[in-house]
Amino acid sequence: MRTLPPPIPVPEAVSRGVLHSLQRRKKLWRFLREFCRAVGRAGGHPYLVGGIVRDLIEGRPGSDIDLMVTGIGFAALGGIVRALPRKELGIRRVVAAGKQFAVYKISTTWSGEEIDVALARSEHSTGPGHRQFEVRTHGVDAREDAS
Repeated sequence: MRTLPPPIPVPEAVSRGVLHSLQRRKKLWRFLREFCRAVGRAGGHPYLVGGIVRDLIEGRPGSDIDLMVTGIGFAALGGIVRALPRKELGIRRVVAAGKQFAVYKISTTWSGEEIDVALARSEHSTGPGHRQFEVRTHGVDAREDAS
């Protein structure tokens, strides 16, 4: 396994701005807080990733909510997601999806888009072009996934 660079510190003003933007979205904030607590109790590490992070940094609301988890397996993650308090968090449905890369899709009463929850992964090409990949999801560090 390759050595990963240390994480790059996020400027405090950016971190504060993103945090305040999330806290203003009460239902999303409540969901994230409960999700992160549940994942943490199971020994996992949750991350908010993808387009919503970029959008919040740029001052836009963002609607594409992606969560990445390290430190636990897919079955354990499914148990956590399904055990979240549905009514309190506005969860309508939880579905395991994806053939190539497994993800849990969560439909809520308060978001027009599904929340995608997946494990960190690493992948490398095993064939010509962009068609054949070997994907590893268990034991992947978030910094490795981002590199």
